[in-house]
This record gives sequence, C-alpha cells and structure tokens, in this order.
Amino acid sequence: MSNIDFTKPVETVTGIPVQIISTSGREPYPVVGYVGVHSLCLDEWTSDGLFNVEELDYSDYNLRNKATWQLPDPYAELKAAHAAGKVIQFNPGDSLGWRDQQCDFTAAPHCYRIKPEQQPEEPWAAEKAAFAAGETIQYSSGYNPIWVDVLDPMWLTASTSHGPRYRIKPKPQKVPLEPCDVPPGSLIRNGLNNPNRWYAVLSVGHSGLATCEDSLKTFEYLKGSDWQIKRPTDTEWQPCWKEI
Repeated sequence: MSNIDFTKPVETVTGIPVQIISTSGREPYPVVGYVGVHSLCLDEWTSDGLFNVEELDYSDYNLRNKATWQLPDPYAELKAAHAAGKVIQFNPGDSLGWRDQQCDFTAAPHCYRIKPEQQPEEPWAAEKAAFAAGETIQYSSGYNPIWVDVLDPMWLTASTSHGPRYRIKPKPQKVPLEPCDVPPGSLIRNGLNNPNRWYAVLSVGHSGLATCEDSLKTFEYLKGSDWQIKRPTDTEWQPCWKEI
C-alpha cells in the first residue's frame, strides 16, 4: 500500500509543488503529474511516489504529502517542561497567586507557568549593597561576639556556627533621659521657645522631673519638645535626650 495519500496535496522531497493529473496510469508508473507551476511536461511516479525505481539514488523528484500547516500548540513549552521534570504552576487570577498544579491544561495558557527556580541568595547581599552606599559595616564572630566597625569587609562566608557575621551598623536612637541622667543641681530650659529662661530641678522621679515653678515634666515630653539640660559638670547646654 502506498504511503502517500494522493487525494491530498503532494510535493517533491525538495519542496516543489506537484499537480497530480492521474493515479490510474499503467505500471510501473501509474501516477502522472506536473512538477512546479510552469512545467508543460508530464512526469511519472510509482504508486509509492518514486520517480525512478531503477535509479534509487535519484530522489529529488520523489514525492511526499505536503505538510498541513497547523497553529502551534500554546502549551508546547509547558508540556515539554513538565515532561522534563519541571514543576508547572497555575494562577486563575484569584488572591492565592501562583501555586503548584496538576497539568490538565484546561485553562488559558497565560494561567500556567514554569515554576521559577530558586536562585541561591548571595551571601551578605544586603550588607554589600549598604557598604557600597556608604554605610558602616560591623563584624563579629562566635569567638568574639562584640561588634566592631570594619573599613574593608572581607565578606567571609560562615563555615561553622561561630561565624563570621556582618551587619549594617545600627543608627543611634534618641531615647528619653532616666533619673540617673539628672544629677542634683541640674538646670533645664526650653531651648527652642524660651532659651533665656531656665529652671532649677527640684526633684526627679521614675517618669520625669519637677522644677520650682511648674508641675512634673515627663522625660518623654522633654525629649520630644527640644528641652535642654545643664548638669553641674556641663559647660554647655545639652539636649534632654540621649543616644543609644
């Protein structure tokens, strides 16, 4: 039985279109037709589409069915990835986002994707970026847990539980004073609104202090309102807060 369907378009194996006139000729070449669109001479083939059965090495005019054009499979890449062991994810557009999915491919192609591979995180990536931006980097290890500033970090990777460790140097934080920060004989003033008037501190408690002319001022209030303090050991007024 012929492996060519002559009821469908045919061409030579080199891609030249062939117009079949008849398949009822006499053997050994019952197939008759024109090669190309401008040929005026009929050519003959066997029922298997061979141009010359005696010269088998001559094959340029052998026939084949012309491939029928089809739309590409929109799931082809996904199916190939799944066959290769990749995980396919599904997202129908709800709030759950992408999740691993059985590959039924019943939804639109854009609802599927190949699960992105997790890239190994570069060690100390955030710290390196901060250092490049001018931040100070500190170093410590299990053998010496004290954080110290480093001018040129070596960015060693941790090979044991003892480190090394790097961090961005924490910014100083403004915190309220405590009773131990206000010794006897201290003075306070509103450095922003009334710097020429000062108050002697009469008493100090857990949450704040009192002066001879007004009620209790909390340490939190003094910090947030730009008050200043001058202790007996100070030569200049200092802010009513401290850094840690």
